[in-house]
Amino acid sequence: MSSTKPDLPNPTGDLNWSAFRGVIQDNFSTNAEAHPDRLFGYPTWRDRHVLQLQRSRLSCHRHGNPESWSDFLSYRSVVPPDRQNIYLDVARPRALVVIDKGTREGGELTEKVRNFIHDNLQLRTEVPGLELKDDGTLVGGNVNSKDVLAEQLSLNSKSPGVVVRPDSTPTPSFTSGPEGRPKGVRGRHYSLAYYFDWMTEQFHLTENDKFTMLRTQLLVPSKDDIQHERLAEWMLEHGATITHLTPAMGQILVGGASAEFPALYHSFFVGDILIKRDCKSLQRLAPNLFIVNMYRTTEIQPVSYYEIPRMKDVQLLIVDRENRNRICDVGEIREIYVRAAGLAEGYLGSDELKKTKGLQNHFPRSHGENSIRVQEICIGRADDQVKIRGFRIELGEIDKYLSDHEMVLDNTTLVRRNKDEEQMLVSYIVPDMQKWSLWLEQKGLVDDTSGPEGMPKQLSFVSSTSVLDTPYFVKLSQDSATKGGSSVSEDDDLSGSVMGLGTGYGQSKWVAEYLVRAAGARGLRGTIIRPGYATGDKTSGVTSTDDFLIRMTKGCIQLGCRPKIANTVNMVPVNHVERVVVAAAFSPPKTPLAVAQVTSHPRLTFSQYLATLQTYGYNVPEVEYSVWKKKLGDYALADDGREQHAL
Repeated sequence: MSSTKPDLPNPTGDLNWSAFRGVIQDNFSTNAEAHPDRLFGYPTWRDRHVLQLQRSRLSCHRHGNPESWSDFLSYRSVVPPDRQNIYLDVARPRALVVIDKGTREGGELTEKVRNFIHDNLQLRTEVPGLELKDDGTLVGGNVNSKDVLAEQLSLNSKSPGVVVRPDSTPTPSFTSGPEGRPKGVRGRHYSLAYYFDWMTEQFHLTENDKFTMLRTQLLVPSKDDIQHERLAEWMLEHGATITHLTPAMGQILVGGASAEFPALYHSFFVGDILIKRDCKSLQRLAPNLFIVNMYRTTEIQPVSYYEIPRMKDVQLLIVDRENRNRICDVGEIREIYVRAAGLAEGYLGSDELKKTKGLQNHFPRSHGENSIRVQEICIGRADDQVKIRGFRIELGEIDKYLSDHEMVLDNTTLVRRNKDEEQMLVSYIVPDMQKWSLWLEQKGLVDDTSGPEGMPKQLSFVSSTSVLDTPYFVKLSQDSATKGGSSVSEDDDLSGSVMGLGTGYGQSKWVAEYLVRAAGARGLRGTIIRPGYATGDKTSGVTSTDDFLIRMTKGCIQLGCRPKIANTVNMVPVNHVERVVVAAAFSPPKTPLAVAQVTSHPRLTFSQYLATLQTYGYNVPEVEYSVWKKKLGDYALADDGREQHAL
């Protein structure tokens, strides 16, 4: 007998840690030597004052100390000061390059930046006139009639000979954080080139593709182009074939756009939930587009994709949260860990985050092997963090601030979806009613009002005659009619139907009326409206097809007959109910609280009501109720494939 045990991943299997493909700059150098005439980048800025590289050939080499991380930070003074502060606090660069021309045009250095340079950077070098020419030549300005970078020009084509290891940090990536500031993630050199072959084969990438720099390389739109309508036109103009977007940027791409860009055939999305509406809108403009939804690309650089079980040499492990040395079986709901050779090294400047998120693998093959705890389980996240419109939000933080209000006794915040399947935050609050009157007095309001204008509100509560559907009120109504009375009085406290209501609808309406009357005894002003069966529009006849009376007529048509029933039915057109509700709100029958029972005039019997079918051409002769009931039972029990419909 073959084993039925599921094929679970081996948490100690070899994922090719020794398959380092080499440093990324060597790949760039090799390609540049093989194809010296090809463009590296294709910026499309419209501002003529900005350096134009559209027709120039540029080869850029930047080498830093492989033992350090985030060695260089390209500073732009046009970035808002708050964001400058975040970059400096998180990245903590060892070197900061400030181009004087940029600060003159974009704004001076902030005090935060000047203090950082003074306090943290021991080595300071000034290049008097750093300039990048249109042909790719870099000059530094003249000192003693000689360019300060002249002696380094001979080294331009030579490698600096720096040894870069798989664990060296070539790139810091920033991801949003629940604390209100981003986290800097230390990438590893191993993953930069290792997955090229796999992605090229899996997504059919070629050397002729044009990548956009909407969070990736290499077509660079101007700031003016990144807006509704313009971005789609830019895509069409420059013929991008591959793009890498967040869902928010994807919405900008399709927002108000009419220009189609058929050259685009692959779009990678990451960073937030991707909904069907946005995908269809994008594919309407890019008919050849294939959308790939990526997962956890910041910390887990060897990312897995929706369309593929997993990448090469990547494992998703479902680990027991109580015993992290145990792999869960199929069907168990536990926490997700990712294991691969190309995981990020950790977080910039935060050893604590690495301890909690980038954990040492519980099933190591070698010393130092890590796995990433993604803080998600099979049915949701392991914490209370959600992501809405690109922003990470901590639900517990919202609850904390709400609970700080003196009037809030208890509260909870949840995520709901609106009609467009977009996530929304909804907070439910239980107020401390014992402090309510004191709070009103402090606000200068009278005790029996709830609005700052001091005007009491009118309540119109729509109930139902279902609260009277008990033998007690049937007998009371018959006795009253015999004596010439007006049936059940509006002043009745409904104590006769405390027991005997057979439906949840009638029971819920009874409880609601009881609460409203209790509030009326404490000063609430308003009216309880008790309509009978609210039928359709009295002019057009439009009504709910799932209503009991409508289903009764449909059932009679199916059976080919109608029952003889002498009981009356209290049917009221919905137009009339609406008028009574409005009238009771503006002019209640009595104060502070009244009851308005809405009845039909004249009151029809069931036989009269169902006879209208014959009037409108349906052949449904009237039969005794017992005959109709037998035909109904036979129809329901017949196994002839007929649709039951109303029956």
